Amino acid sequence: MTGTMPRREAMIGAALEQCAEKVESVGRGRWRIGLANGKPFAATARLEDGWLVLEARPALPRPTALLWELLTLNGAIGSGSKLTLPPDGGALHLRAEVPAWDDASVTQRLVEACRSLEEAHGCVGSGKLVQPAPGATVTTVDVREKADAGDLPQLLSEAGWPRAERKREDLAVQLDVPGAFYQACVEVRARGEVRIGVEVAAAETFSPAVRRALGRLLLVGSGLVRLVRAAAATNGAGDSARFEVGFRSLPSAAELDVALGALSVACRCFGREAKALAREDVASTYLELGGWAEPASPPLPRASRMRRAVLGREASIKQ
Repeated sequence: MTGTMPRREAMIGAALEQCAEKVESVGRGRWRIGLANGKPFAATARLEDGWLVLEARPALPRPTALLWELLTLNGAIGSGSKLTLPPDGGALHLRAEVPAWDDASVTQRLVEACRSLEEAHGCVGSGKLVQPAPGATVTTVDVREKADAGDLPQLLSEAGWPRAERKREDLAVQLDVPGAFYQACVEVRARGEVRIGVEVAAAETFSPAVRRALGRLLLVGSGLVRLVRAAAATNGAGDSARFEVGFRSLPSAAELDVALGALSVACRCFGREAKALAREDVASTYLELGGWAEPASPPLPRASRMRRAVLGREASIKQ
């Protein structure tokens, strides 16, 4: 057991060398790395409870009114990274999480995570939100017609998750959430990307308060649950918010098992709250109690208040 950690650190260090421009060890199981998307930016990597966590801090101000836009951006960027918020309301984090216990796949997943971080940083690194170009998003394709996507139904069976076929032959899996029904949809997208998503709130139109409340809850939630990211979409069917896990290439049965388990945990912890926040009154109260409501107009200076009071008194006297 003593020699396992040094060997794993050496393997991960070598893998980081393949995808980062600069790698510097800064402690046991911790590295500082350099990535680039047009311009170089710094990130960190650390081993934590069997996961390799990569993180960067984009130069975005604290998001208050942009929470729904962040959820939408999360769903538009390629799989492998996510935007999250810490529970204390601090600055936005850009993060990727790679299971570090499978030596056979950790290098490939790490390279994919670094590429995804670079793509995502291009959308937030300037200090403003930049949605990916329409041509950069990938479209859903039929599972059965994607020859290089492998046998997802068989992989789901090997992972121990019963599945059902839905319209257009999408695959659906019931998540493990006692007392509630949550069904995840498994989609294979262009270039072999696989996404597994579960809707947690939907409506024809969410009010600004509901959007802000859901954004706050789900971005914090995706920072607490490994591999899961929060996302949102607005289309012809209305507004929807979801949790999802994505792979840039075909996952193994073991990876599918971890992904579906993580989505189950996210729905257990935040699903009921997300449905409640879809109500305007609940969302408004949630934002007020947390101090995240839309900031009110600043109070008038004392001189202005006195002037207004005097003018009001003069008006009442004239009447």
